Amino acid sequence: IPIFIERSYAEGLRPHEYWASTYGARSGIVSTKFATREGGDMAKQLTVAGGGLVVTEDNCGTLNAVPVPASDLDNSGALLARAYGPYKAGTPITKNVQAYLQKTKGDDEILVRSPMTCQARSGVCKHCAGIRETGKLPDIGYNLGIVAGSALAEQIAQGALGAKHTSGQKIKGSGQYTGFPVMEQMMQVPKAFPNRAAVSELDGQVEKITPAPQGGWYVDIGGQQHYLEKEPSIKVGATVEAGDVLSEGLVNPADVVRLKGIGEGRRYFANNVTKIMKDSGWTVNRRNSEAVSRAMIDNVNVQDFDEVGDYLPGDK
Repeated sequence: IPIFIERSYAEGLRPHEYWASTYGARSGIVSTKFATREGGDMAKQLTVAGGGLVVTEDNCGTLNAVPVPASDLDNSGALLARAYGPYKAGTPITKNVQAYLQKTKGDDEILVRSPMTCQARSGVCKHCAGIRETGKLPDIGYNLGIVAGSALAEQIAQGALGAKHTSGQKIKGSGQYTGFPVMEQMMQVPKAFPNRAAVSELDGQVEKITPAPQGGWYVDIGGQQHYLEKEPSIKVGATVEAGDVLSEGLVNPADVVRLKGIGEGRRYFANNVTKIMKDSGWTVNRRNSEAVSRAMIDNVNVQDFDEVGDYLPGDK
């Protein structure tokens, strides 16, 4: 209820101020009752999803890597995938390395090893997992998926419980999409995806943008018309690729995987889970999000035989 409450409880609220405040109080109480159940359920799902992400070998030798801002403090513990100055590929990012990268690279991107791009035959290798909470590379048998999932789940559960302190209000300065419901949506990827952002279905150039009679906009790309419910985030003449965002809103991870592949889907998922949690005021380390992303987006449906392994079309 949009009423400015001028007094505190100690001073004594006016009747209409007290009445308005009860709605937020009720929201906080209800949130507390449901938070334990919902947070625990998500923790269980993350644990099940991450159970198979075990450290199985020393070094898979992959040349693949993920681009991250050099200034991101969450890089600490990851291994460099390329040489930068005096630091060779494979060097763990310590405080000294981080300081050098920030000084020489600033906000430019560097390439680091990540569970998302590991090419171990099963599980993940030590070098892609990086330095963990022990201060060294994990041992063979270390369950990276469960540890990372538990770290995220703990913060999500605490964040859900913290709703009682905000009385249902939005966190000041936070992003538009925050809180437990948005995080659950990213994890579950429901078919009816609320606040879904439109993405391009093909590569091409934006030819025209016109208002739709029923509301929203039509965007023509390469002769194909896209319908947008939300405000367009691109302009006429822009060149886009399949899977690029066309409007405001949350991008469905399933759209990214479908149009850009598993690698980009994992990267989008990890980056946005990290952003949503930070915008919600929760503590999170991007490297844990990367491990959970690898654990959750890790299945394909075989469509062509192509003599790869012992799989047939239709196998998962």
